[in-house]
Amino acid sequence: MAAPPDGHRVMVMASGVTYQSVVDKSIKVDFLNDFEPVGIIMTGDYAYFAPAGAPYRTMEELIAWLKANPGKGNYANASGDLVSVTLFRAMTGTNFEVVRYNGATRALEAIVKGEATFSGGVPVSTVKPMHDAGKVRLLAMAGQDRSPLTPDIPALGESKQEVLKMLSQYGGFAGYWLSIIAPKGTPPAVVARWNTALREVLAEADAKAKVHSLGMVPDVTSAAEMKRRIATDVPRWTKVARDNGIQAE
Repeated sequence: MAAPPDGHRVMVMASGVTYQSVVDKSIKVDFLNDFEPVGIIMTGDYAYFAPAGAPYRTMEELIAWLKANPGKGNYANASGDLVSVTLFRAMTGTNFEVVRYNGATRALEAIVKGEATFSGGVPVSTVKPMHDAGKVRLLAMAGQDRSPLTPDIPALGESKQEVLKMLSQYGGFAGYWLSIIAPKGTPPAVVARWNTALREVLAEADAKAKVHSLGMVPDVTSAAEMKRRIATDVPRWTKVARDNGIQAE
């Protein structure tokens, strides 16, 4: 972040860059040392969904179907993120094609038309209106606990299948976050003031409602907590890519 560390300039950073950096050579950032984390400010769980008439209604049933039909299923990849779906395929022992689509709209169309077996890695705010209209079927929210935005949809963390419980702990597969970062060298006292201000703003009813409309919930962490999250996620995704032969492009 090439800006003076004076506290007047900060930037929003999404969690996606921490796992996309594993496969995208153009991202040349040391996420632990090139900036000062202020804190994660909001989080969201990804939704996993299927055609409304699919013969599987849950992620457990989907996995059983994929195992019974090896090589016949396909995943509508909305985000271009190959790493997390590769992790799902490896951990569940399933075999299916990954079809890349240009954004969530095209992936949703593929699901509505029954052209794809399932999709995911999409914010629930994008999928829920289609689910409510009976055009797609939400299979699960990918986090460890049910989302307050979709309390009737099970979370992977609730599953009796150990592999799904494990996947619910993988940031990038299970969910996403937005954070605030400051230039390297920003004084700790300034970072702390930013963090306090963000907590106060996001505690207000109007701000909460706006965040909920994005399919996320306010969840302001400390700078140290954000740094620990990055220190966990980047090596974890690097290992997934290495173990599955995914090369940076």
